[in-house]
Amino acid sequence: MDAKKFLPHIPREQFPGHALACQLYIEGGIRGVEIGTLLAGRDPKTGENVNPGLELLRLALPRRVYTLEHLYYVIEVFKKLKENKDKIRGLGFTYEPPTLRHFNAKFKLL
Repeated sequence: MDAKKFLPHIPREQFPGHALACQLYIEGGIRGVEIGTLLAGRDPKTGENVNPGLELLRLALPRRVYTLEHLYYVIEVFKKLKENKDKIRGLGFTYEPPTLRHFNAKFKLL
């Protein structure tokens, strides 16, 4: 899912893909992962966030595990998020580890 398109009010430096993943989990217990600025990390020379061009939310569906009812539930949760998407806020670091920040970082709502 294109998180930047879904949440255009959240700037890249506030990690819209991760914000959407967190809200999806809070709202429906559905786990997804951000594929975007958070995962891309920082440029080692400048220290600036790398801009990968896309801010995506990835949902994996293991074969033979989920039923059609599970997918209908995911759709319903996304409908609820869409109705309130302007209330979804960006995230800022409270802790940014030097490596693998997408696994170990800690955030606050902005």
